[in-house]
Amino acid sequence: MTLLLSGFSNDEVGRNGIVAWNGVAGFYHTHPIKVERHHPVRLYVANMVEYEPLASFHLYARTFDVYPAGMGEAPAYHDDTIALAMGQRAMLELTLPNYGRYMFHPHQHWLADQGANGWLAAV
Repeated sequence: MTLLLSGFSNDEVGRNGIVAWNGVAGFYHTHPIKVERHHPVRLYVANMVEYEPLASFHLYARTFDVYPAGMGEAPAYHDDTIALAMGQRAMLELTLPNYGRYMFHPHQHWLADQGANGWLAAV
């Protein structure tokens, strides 16, 4: 699954007044990404938000292997949060052991509040 973080301008807030994963603010909050429990999940995460020097990706209750820029045969490190500069990307690998929802969002609250939050749902 690819998760492309991007920002859009609006009259109320201006630049990055709307922030979204894959172009629709709040979509994965109301429509969680369904994944099979105990099966490997690979996320390709990219920060394409202009005017923000840094964005992050945080997954609640799970950690993941991180392949910066999707490179290498072995993960560079293991974490539950990654920081991405503008245009930076990473490949994340994880499994979800229990049924339920696992929230993800940027740790910059203003990005999450503008629509960049969602759920992985282990089914």
